[in-house]
Amino acid sequence: MGLATAASAATGMSAAAAAQPRTAAATPATTITGVVRADKTSALDSRTSKKITVKCPAGKDVINASGSIAFGSGKVVIDQVFPHSDLKKVTVTGKETDPYSGVWTVTAIATCADPPPGLTLKTSLGTDNASSPKTTAVGCTGNQTMLGSGFDIIGGQGEVGAYSMVPELDGAGRATSMDVSAVETDPLPPAATWHVNAFAFCADGTYPEQVISASETTTNAASAGFTVYCPAGSVATGTGYDVPDAIGEIIVNSIDPGGSTLVPTDQTALAIFQEDGPLSTTLYTPRAYVICANR
Repeated sequence: MGLATAASAATGMSAAAAAQPRTAAATPATTITGVVRADKTSALDSRTSKKITVKCPAGKDVINASGSIAFGSGKVVIDQVFPHSDLKKVTVTGKETDPYSGVWTVTAIATCADPPPGLTLKTSLGTDNASSPKTTAVGCTGNQTMLGSGFDIIGGQGEVGAYSMVPELDGAGRATSMDVSAVETDPLPPAATWHVNAFAFCADGTYPEQVISASETTTNAASAGFTVYCPAGSVATGTGYDVPDAIGEIIVNSIDPGGSTLVPTDQTALAIFQEDGPLSTTLYTPRAYVICANR
């Protein structure tokens, strides 16, 4: 993915013009600093449900919540990617969708940063009923932009998965809100109700931000994975994805922002699996989103 760069050159300046006093340059936009990854992985065993919590390093706050399942083979769903209100922790829960004898792990991933001005966590509670699918939207207010997001499925019993987390943009191309969509991957009992809560990390929008996306077309594949990267010189503050063509048949097993405790996050790496298969559609096109801010 190419990155356009701009450069300027001075031409034909006279000595008189050069002698004129210069106006002060505009104050550069604020940058997001200290962006790193924190993660923690559960035990490798065959329990039907697992929960793990990760904390940001001292002095840093969470700006995005994500997570992944390893060795689930499409039989484990991410039930929550839950950011705590103290902005210090992320909890991720995985639940088996069907009886599964294999061992698996769940990893909680927090994108952490030096607290940017105005950082707040917005929460939107979904409608609780038996309908499927359903969408919950959450957004920032005023001049704030969205850095990252999270979700929490309540009452899903391991049979509901979030198939879409799509950032919505303003006229300047900045992320301002997130639509989280979830669906039953297998039918719940008739009387069962559930809902999905959506979270957005918002901060004062005084820094350059852009949202990059990429898609991959796959043909009835049992699993697929691909990565979208931020442009060089920027960092990833948030993740997102969408699997619109195979709703209820595909489980998103990993939403990974890359990075480490020393290296900034710079991507969204997506891994998806068929839940039961074969798919009712022979062609589907998952899309990954990454929210990028300049360093």
